[in-house]
Amino acid sequence: MSLGSIWAFICYPILTFAVTFLFDCALSPLSFAGEKTLGYVIAVTVCSLIMSVFILCVHIPNIKRLLKGEEKPLVAYKGN
Repeated sequence: MSLGSIWAFICYPILTFAVTFLFDCALSPLSFAGEKTLGYVIAVTVCSLIMSVFILCVHIPNIKRLLKGEEKPLVAYKGN
């Protein structure tokens, strides 16, 4: 489960930039009117990057356990 969190916080700022740029800046009919500018895209991406750094800081103990091989595996139990 921690590995999924690691991939999420790595991909989050990248996907935020891509989606925000494509749908709010490049393809939006309002972009020519100044509603959504590149500054908006950069601000949203920076906010997502800050959140990703926060998530990294929270998961440092889990990352250390993963590197040592001590993280408990995710196991699904079947009901009786």
